Amino acid sequence: MPLLVAYHGAGGNPQEFEENTGFSDASINPDMITVYPAGISKSWQGAAYAAAGVNDEAFTTDLIDRILKEYCIDESRMYAAGFSNGGGFVGTLACSHDHGGRFAAFAAVSGAFYTSEEGLQGMACRPARLPVPILEVHGTDDKTVPYAGGTGRGGRLDPIPTWLSHWAERNKCKTPATNSSRDGIHHFQWPCETSDGLLRHFKIEGHGHSWPKKDKKINISPIIIDFLSAHRYS
Repeated sequence: MPLLVAYHGAGGNPQEFEENTGFSDASINPDMITVYPAGISKSWQGAAYAAAGVNDEAFTTDLIDRILKEYCIDESRMYAAGFSNGGGFVGTLACSHDHGGRFAAFAAVSGAFYTSEEGLQGMACRPARLPVPILEVHGTDDKTVPYAGGTGRGGRLDPIPTWLSHWAERNKCKTPATNSSRDGIHHFQWPCETSDGLLRHFKIEGHGHSWPKKDKKINISPIIIDFLSAHRYS
């Protein structure tokens, strides 16, 4: 079976995240085993407020090793998804040469992609392999992790278009095609050297810092599952 590791946001918990995402609902996620780890101090590595000295990348590798011993997992179909600080950590995993290479694809919602003052996240990003399938979803009214970037509670934030441009360059993608709806949902899909759709982005006008669900403009969880399921590690 495929595996999805789902990382909650800062201050959140696995139970709340399971309820918000619906990733355990068979009508949304029919065949993946989903694991919801709990961050130390309810946060993940990468933010200034995260627990000092905690290596969540190594924890993720240890977690996967344990799951593989106990469950029959298709190792070519292991995925990571997260929200806010958890989404930022998914970005960290995607950039991790030592701990990100076992995932076939990544998805982040309202990702808090914190950068250091010394340089952009892109300068320190060393993916285990390229290209990297990745989906990012963000609202334009997000005050916690602003779409236009700035300074967040956990550090400096690049504008989301800048973060996406780094991934477009890594994945050797061209100018994205854009589809927009009357509901203010803009879907960007980049044509890349090896395959179209390796890099996708949903920009949601008027949406704040929350998981987009069926009571909002868009239910993002089925879209994430479809995106992840389309990719296998080879």
